[in-house]
Amino acid sequence: MDTEQLKVTPRTLLAIFGTTALAFCGVLVETSMNVTFPTLMQQFHTSMNAVQWVTTEYLLAVAATMVIAGYVQSRFTARSIILTAAQLLPSGELCVRWRLICRSC
Repeated sequence: MDTEQLKVTPRTLLAIFGTTALAFCGVLVETSMNVTFPTLMQQFHTSMNAVQWVTTEYLLAVAATMVIAGYVQSRFTARSIILTAAQLLPSGELCVRWRLICRSC
């Protein structure tokens, strides 16, 4: 067998290590959320069931974000995605500030 076929390019190795690091971060975040259940229950005066649902909703949001991000990246250019995000971020901040101002009135 030719040894040239068995070589893995540095770009492929980088992709493998990057994917591994991101998967590890996901497991770490999920584990840390599970460890904080007692604290969350005490702080928010809720049951274990309610806190577990928050974790489930978080995982669903992460999964939906991955699917949507894949679709957006295949459909639009990086420049248009970044420009749209740069326009939406201040709009979201203004909405949150308005909500906080209205709550205190």
